[in-house]
Amino acid sequence: MAVAAAGLISVVLLLAPFSVSTARATCAFSYGDVPDPEPGPSFVTIAKALRARWPQLADVMVRGGTAMSRASDLHVVIDAVAQASSGRIDRIQADLVIFAASFWSMDYSTDDSLRVREFNRLMAPYGGRFVEIHDGHCYDDGLLEPLLDRAGGMNPWADDAFLWRMHQGFDDPCRECFGPRDLYIEVIRRGERFLVQHPRSNIAPDVERMIGEAHETAWSLSLFAQDSESQGSNFFVADQARYVADAPAHRQAAIRQYERYLTTRSHEPWSPDVRRRLDLLRANRDTGFYKYYCCCWD
Repeated sequence: MAVAAAGLISVVLLLAPFSVSTARATCAFSYGDVPDPEPGPSFVTIAKALRARWPQLADVMVRGGTAMSRASDLHVVIDAVAQASSGRIDRIQADLVIFAASFWSMDYSTDDSLRVREFNRLMAPYGGRFVEIHDGHCYDDGLLEPLLDRAGGMNPWADDAFLWRMHQGFDDPCRECFGPRDLYIEVIRRGERFLVQHPRSNIAPDVERMIGEAHETAWSLSLFAQDSESQGSNFFVADQARYVADAPAHRQAAIRQYERYLTTRSHEPWSPDVRRRLDLLRANRDTGFYKYYCCCWD
């Protein structure tokens, strides 16, 4: 996607889209050679869901990325968001529109400052806006916030919003990583709360996987050696020793979560890498996995 979340060190390399029916992900990121699928449906999937009741918005979604979109597309999107936010629309339909608008907005062209100002003028009252950061503009997906508490039931768009924000570490998407910050703590806290409240949710396995990734992050942080820092990189782990005491518990928790995940998601495109890292964890070895640790940007 054109606008990268500023908070994840894992988001460094855009790979090819997955085209497997069991995977909702449309693209994947990696930290080193570790695949990290970005959750969410494709433009085509969203357009199909919109077609019957929101045909104009569906047409906008079919065009996909917005760098070459029509000037009028923003007004189509904002009109739909206004209707969805009115309280007069069925909740699942309303959340579909909100999710679609946020998904579309992530690829909105920010090359023209006038386009950015117009977008923020129209969308900011509903929670979506672009924030200027050190290397351009970042999309703040505040549109999705109201959907998070509705995840876990029969609302697939709320589920997708929850997985997307969990993927981001439940962090401010435009807060930059100029200093070290632990994201794994909030991922574990909110993920475990979700599983207690919604143990039979369709997305429970994906939540389990990301909880496992959070525990694995803490495990890898405990083993980080400053001399392993790659040449030319300013990534470091501040006060590595403070992670050591809890590291064995994090390793065991990661193993449990990955084992649960693989019992129901053994054939996802990224399952082989989960299995590979699980083998390393069982062998008490470092996986070098830092997805939910924020540090540092040049």
